[in-house]
Amino acid sequence: MEQNKADKTKKIKKIILSKYGIKHGSKKWRRVAWEEGDQRYISFYSGEFLNGKPHGQGIYEKYFSDSNSNTYKLSRFDNFWKKYSKHSIHKSRGYFLFMKYTGEWKFGKREGHCEYTNYAAPYNDDTDIDVNRYGSPIILDKKIGNFKNNKEHGKFEIFTSIYGWDSINYKNGRVIGL
Repeated sequence: MEQNKADKTKKIKKIILSKYGIKHGSKKWRRVAWEEGDQRYISFYSGEFLNGKPHGQGIYEKYFSDSNSNTYKLSRFDNFWKKYSKHSIHKSRGYFLFMKYTGEWKFGKREGHCEYTNYAAPYNDDTDIDVNRYGSPIILDKKIGNFKNNKEHGKFEIFTSIYGWDSINYKNGRVIGL
């Protein structure tokens, strides 16, 4: 039985999980077709699969692209882009990493030990480029803990760029204590 299950699990280098745009309009934001949005998002998964769904160890990354992204396609940003995308799954210019989940999956849902990280955009209003000294994206916050049924469960170690490290307890995705 175990051997049969192991045969169905296979490693795949990279797949696109979703592509969508966000349209900023009248009363609310809405998801739209990829080409229409003011901002575009693309998600990648690299890791183990079972029956076409993430299952086992894997990395999920989400990227965005907007009107500022075209600037980074210019040749003067070649060196910047090599450093910025060095440890990313997706290397295409103009797509900025803003979320990464590294951990365990079960039938397409987050399950087990993980590391969940959010990143800052590489530009802001004050400076042209906003990255760390090695050229990588700046970490805004990070969670290390366990997921159960795609929700935070148990003790998480939380890092924020403003307050540093702290601990939070979750039950079924809800905070139950600090």
